[in-house]
Amino acid sequence: MSPVNAVLDRVRRLTAQTEQSLKKELRKIEDEAARLTNQLDSAAERIRATLRSLGSKVPMGRGGGTRVKASTMVGASSGGRKGKRIRRSPEQLQKIGESVVQFIKNKGSEGASGVEIRKVAGKIGPDIKGFIAKFGGEKLKTSGVKSQMRYFVR
Repeated sequence: MSPVNAVLDRVRRLTAQTEQSLKKELRKIEDEAARLTNQLDSAAERIRATLRSLGSKVPMGRGGGTRVKASTMVGASSGGRKGKRIRRSPEQLQKIGESVVQFIKNKGSEGASGVEIRKVAGKIGPDIKGFIAKFGGEKLKTSGVKSQMRYFVR
């Protein structure tokens, strides 16, 4: 056997050994990944079951459904905007407007302050009178100025 053939045979054997050891290592990695994935999946399912028992809306599992962005999670600091604004349908706005009108009517001659209205209605914007005129079906009358303003249904 020539020295060149001997070197080529040795290179082939080393290549085959390297290939076998790399395949063996890859199998080990894949087995470990499967084991860890199974553990994480079972932990996630236990958490989902606990959330369901608490009556919470639960995001879907791996591979589909709703993903929760880190910026929308409780305690996450975005540093900028708070997130995507919630769009309300005209029906929702009308329902809010009607509930505010009913709230003011229930207050009677005392009327309702802007702070009280915002506690009931959430985010109705800076123009309470305009919002109610547009979505509540009533016109409001006011007395007082700025923070002392009281709202009454005409």
